[in-house]
Amino acid sequence: NLDVAKLTGANLTGANLKGVSLEGVELKGVNLTGVEPIGLVEKILVDVATQSMFQKSVDKTLSEEDGERQYIGKWCHKPLRLQVNDKEIETSSVLVLNQKLIFPTDEDYVVQSISRYAESKNNILVVTEERKFYDFYFDEPANNQEVEGYYPIKISICSKSEITPEYIFIESDVIELDRVIHKTGKKCERDGLRDCAKYFLQTQDPSSNSKISQAELNRFFRHLTEWISMTNGASSEEIVGASAGTGILVPFLTKLTFLNYDYDDDNHLTLSELLHDFADLGPEGITKDEIRDRLRILDRFEELKSLGVENIGPLLNLLQ
Repeated sequence: NLDVAKLTGANLTGANLKGVSLEGVELKGVNLTGVEPIGLVEKILVDVATQSMFQKSVDKTLSEEDGERQYIGKWCHKPLRLQVNDKEIETSSVLVLNQKLIFPTDEDYVVQSISRYAESKNNILVVTEERKFYDFYFDEPANNQEVEGYYPIKISICSKSEITPEYIFIESDVIELDRVIHKTGKKCERDGLRDCAKYFLQTQDPSSNSKISQAELNRFFRHLTEWISMTNGASSEEIVGASAGTGILVPFLTKLTFLNYDYDDDNHLTLSELLHDFADLGPEGITKDEIRDRLRILDRFEELKSLGVENIGPLLNLLQ
């Protein structure tokens, strides 16, 4: 099993790879002379060609694979017929998420998982786990040659006439939450639990009072249901049905969450309450109570900042 292995420069001359899993394997400069079976060789060669073209396109367009993703969202293009997930679809737009490409059709949302992603000012370059290379471009494609598995598609911002009810009521929520989930994960990796929890709380706080109300938590669970449904290929009708079906379940989940974390029983969740049970993760030598006291002080700072009093933000940051 070679799942997710990197075989850069490997020599597989004469190898018998019958039954070997190559899911997610990265192959660069691999020698495949005499490899069996033939069908597998063809599959590997397509993957090598796709990865090679993707890398050349990244270099040519000065695209970044690890930078901040600016083009997460919905993009429109002329109606196209595409072969996706072993079926032919007709679509005129694409939702570019952090881990998924989603093609809206009249019947459902066709989903492909992303294995590599890069973007530049002019191009969104995506390789899917189906080994297809999509070059979504604004002005010029990264390549002018026709190659099997390479799909250059000219995109643009969707006009008012192209904005559908599905976008207004479903897709925009999914795009917003996908951005939040991705950025929260990055913040957790880079800045630690407290800062990423603080960021997540801010994104789910439309009232900007540094607290999460029951209505705001209901909103998050509703958007989460839509995000899970769409990224698993549900139709718009199924997503609306699932979202409506949460009318009973979501208030129950919200109530359960508040019963577990709303320690002062004020019908709001704060950063200190959300992180109360993670106090053990603090530095050695600091007690749980000291950490919790600091978190409660941070709550007060956030509440004061939310008042919007001129120049109070920088002063509070200094005091903090």
